[in-house]
Amino acid sequence: RLIANMSAKGAPPEDGQEEDHKVSPTEQYDFKDSAELLSNGVLASIFPVVDKISEQLEEVSRNQTELLDKLRTQGNVIESNETFQTVMETMGQVPTYLSKLVGIKKEMVAILEKSNKMKKRVEKLREKRIKQDDQLRRDKERERLIEEGLRAKVAIS
Repeated sequence: RLIANMSAKGAPPEDGQEEDHKVSPTEQYDFKDSAELLSNGVLASIFPVVDKISEQLEEVSRNQTELLDKLRTQGNVIESNETFQTVMETMGQVPTYLSKLVGIKKEMVAILEKSNKMKKRVEKLREKRIKQDDQLRRDKERERLIEEGLRAKVAIS
């Protein structure tokens, strides 16, 4: 329609027509009509796309609603399950057991430190005992040698 309108009202002359034909003010093209026609054409080309996108959005919204309903239903089923309740109770006790384990670990570290100190002390006492035994053997050997020396002197005189 727009092209037909243009050729009828203010379009350039076709072959064989006079080119110096002047357009009178009454023959000028009506821009208001063309703007309306142009906007109607643009809207007519956009509306199908917008309608399609709108339908797709509605479908996605329905699917999301269905999915949420299913998730809520599954959540209710899980929460009502006895095994789930047992697991939740057990999980509730985890912090208590964790603190007990931390306490036991501290005790074990303290016991390990004490046992290491005791091992060092035992080793020192063992070394001291060995030194004392060696000194005692040397002293006994010295006494034995002195006694033998005295016996030898008594026998000679």
